[in-house]
Amino acid sequence: MAVGHTANDQAETVLMHLIRGAGPSGLRGMLAKTQLGSWVGVSADEDLYLVRPLLEIWRHETVDYCKDRGLEPRADSSNQDVRFFRNRLRNELMPELETYNPRVQEVLVRTAKVMAAESEVFDSFLKDRWPEWVHSRGDDALELDVDRISSAPLGLQREAMRRAILQLAPELRDISFDSVEKALAAMRAGRRASVSGDLDLLAINGAVILRRSGSEIRFEQHPQMKSGDPIALNVPGEFQLRAGWTISISRL
Repeated sequence: MAVGHTANDQAETVLMHLIRGAGPSGLRGMLAKTQLGSWVGVSADEDLYLVRPLLEIWRHETVDYCKDRGLEPRADSSNQDVRFFRNRLRNELMPELETYNPRVQEVLVRTAKVMAAESEVFDSFLKDRWPEWVHSRGDDALELDVDRISSAPLGLQREAMRRAILQLAPELRDISFDSVEKALAAMRAGRRASVSGDLDLLAINGAVILRRSGSEIRFEQHPQMKSGDPIALNVPGEFQLRAGWTISISRL
């Protein structure tokens, strides 16, 4: 799926994220190619990509292109409505910033490129460490390896927590710095905390779990019932649990 975002849109996005308080992943702005499944959290769309072929083309260049070919683009009147945050930024704040630096949009686009490269560094570090740091404990639960994560540089700790949150809640587009810091503090202390959206961080038998509120937590190494419903036990008899565990009951 191709969309028409230009370099101007990229500059606005970076500025918008800067005002809201984003880290490297936010300040990198929009990517030229994004796997849509990871972006919206729909597994069926894993092979569908969102591409932005005009991301390094400035808006005035697209206008000139249309004029040269006798094309008349449609103008969306809602883009002038300054009640919307991005429109206010585009029509009011950006012109004001250009009085300080006429090339401020170029600076913002350059910042996006720098931050995208910084994100690639995080990617390379986390790619090898992720299987050791984070383990699935159900469809909507992750166990965090506190010792390994806490011994990493602080920047990697923050990025690991942010990615863990996004893995469970990919619909969250803006994960605040405070939410990540709160989750890291709770993880290190081994205490419960509410994180972004409906995510909880729990400490259970020495393990730290990040999960969607109320979701099931599975520990394959421990015997667990298949559901929380009461079960009538026969004596003698057997009762099947998760992951191949069995309770055998006999009278002694």
